[in-house]
Amino acid sequence: MRIFKVLIFILIISACNQSKSELIEERKSWEFDKWESKFKDRALCLCLLEGYENEEIKSYILKNDKSYYDGIGIAIFDPTLKPIIQKEIAQIRQDSIESIKNVPEHLVGKRIFNHCMEFYKSEKLDSILKKEIPKWNEINNIQSEVWKHIPTY
Repeated sequence: MRIFKVLIFILIISACNQSKSELIEERKSWEFDKWESKFKDRALCLCLLEGYENEEIKSYILKNDKSYYDGIGIAIFDPTLKPIIQKEIAQIRQDSIESIKNVPEHLVGKRIFNHCMEFYKSEKLDSILKKEIPKWNEINNIQSEVWKHIPTY
């Protein structure tokens, strides 16, 4: 009976090791070690897409530039980033309104790319990124997370 218990214990341990090695392989295939730069890149993409506040432009970009179609971005990063990006878009709008009073007429309007690039480089985004580390490390199956949002990915 004791041998039987030892064998079961060994099987359980080996099964756990397989799961861990599978997780490691999955994370390699999804470039898990680059998630921080991918998170920031996604923030920039969303900021630009939403910053124009024009569905025709957004649709055109999404149709013609597949770098915006990112499974991890859509499934894992977007739920965190979208509300934050909406605040950035509100700031872009406000800056545009204020530019009417403060700059020469030919410079009045939105500065979408500049604002998004400043956000991309900001300590604010770095702080958000740091808060996402535990959440990211808890993901055991990236593919299943992506499938929840994009079943055909």
